Amino acid sequence: MPSNLGVHNSPIRRTARDGQRGAIGSGRAIVVGGAALILVMCVGQTGSYRDAKASTPADQARGACSHFIERETRNPRSIEHIDYERWTVMQQDATSWNVIGLYRANNAHGQPALYTTTCIVRPDGSDWSLVAIHTR
Repeated sequence: MPSNLGVHNSPIRRTARDGQRGAIGSGRAIVVGGAALILVMCVGQTGSYRDAKASTPADQARGACSHFIERETRNPRSIEHIDYERWTVMQQDATSWNVIGLYRANNAHGQPALYTTTCIVRPDGSDWSLVAIHTR
């Protein structure tokens, strides 16, 4: 009897929109009984995120991650940040910041779902660039 359990790897091509550079990331879909859980990692996106009110680099990194999450979400208006001020922000090295954020947003079926996203962002002049993003 064939199994409904499988893992599929496929490249995901991002197209230029909102000033974002085209990039190829890798995606993995785990299929269990016909349902798929998709984990996506995108690399090399840039954005024009800037927040004059953010006083520290950690606050700016948190805001940049939130911005990139909104750009990757099907329905950005459905996002509800959970404990935004308490999102984990760690400086990885001299130029990169790791941000872990928790939020609710509508999934592809329009139902609210809970997501945890990890962003790696870095300052790029007066803007911030997305190095990687991973959503669970």
